[in-house]
Amino acid sequence: MAAWHLLDKDDEIVVMVPGYLQTLTLARSWGLKVHPLPLSEDLGWQFDPEALKTIVNKRTKAIQVCNPNNPTGSIMADEQRKTLVDCAEDAEAWILSDEVYIGSELARDRTESLWGGYDRTLVSNGLCKSYGLPGLRIGWLVGTQEALRNITPLHDFLTLTHAAPCDYFARLALEPVRRESLLARNQAVIRESHEIVKDWMSSNEPAFSYAQPSAGPMCFLRYDAKICSCEIADRLIAEKSVLVVPGSQMGMDGYLRIGTCVPKDRLVCGLSRINALLSSL
Repeated sequence: MAAWHLLDKDDEIVVMVPGYLQTLTLARSWGLKVHPLPLSEDLGWQFDPEALKTIVNKRTKAIQVCNPNNPTGSIMADEQRKTLVDCAEDAEAWILSDEVYIGSELARDRTESLWGGYDRTLVSNGLCKSYGLPGLRIGWLVGTQEALRNITPLHDFLTLTHAAPCDYFARLALEPVRRESLLARNQAVIRESHEIVKDWMSSNEPAFSYAQPSAGPMCFLRYDAKICSCEIADRLIAEKSVLVVPGSQMGMDGYLRIGTCVPKDRLVCGLSRINALLSSL
């Protein structure tokens, strides 16, 4: 998100919605004009290519995407990917690509990074999600030398250094053989958890529905109750000791984001408690 400092206050940016919430809110807090790029459940949580063409113009300085997407678990399709690059090139805008969930795919080849197809691209990734190593607090940003020279001083101002043990274990994790082993192990955990969610969903329709994710340890569920998702989230914490993210915090009321990578018994218990609360409503 330090990449926003490459932009002027009056510039326009496009941000994929739903997505990582801090990206959109920080951009607005810094005075940038933000145009949401909505994902559609009817399109399998893809954006409409024609909609992007109408949003992007010569004042657009950046297009931010999350691929694979958080919270929907969708992976950008080829048509959307091509339109994204074409629009960015036409506007000479930056592509800011959050790719922290690459490597968490459920039943397909690894998602191709947006890096390498267009010079004005910045890619962020890290060890906290697909690698299952959040405690190390290690991530990285890939971009042109010029862009990184502008961003590095800002990064140094916010984070002077990181712990030597974290750096050591991160290097071990990213050794080629161990890297693939970590990703394979975590993909197996993600697949098992999604099977549990899938079985639960099949027995709780139409109270809940969802487009099955293609990647990531999360699901974005639509619920049928006439109640704000924030209220459901608050009541789940207070009454059921279950933590979810309300869709309203992502501009998508009527949905709940649930994390699925917890021990099997806790996931089953959590889902049953969600169902119990919604049934009471």
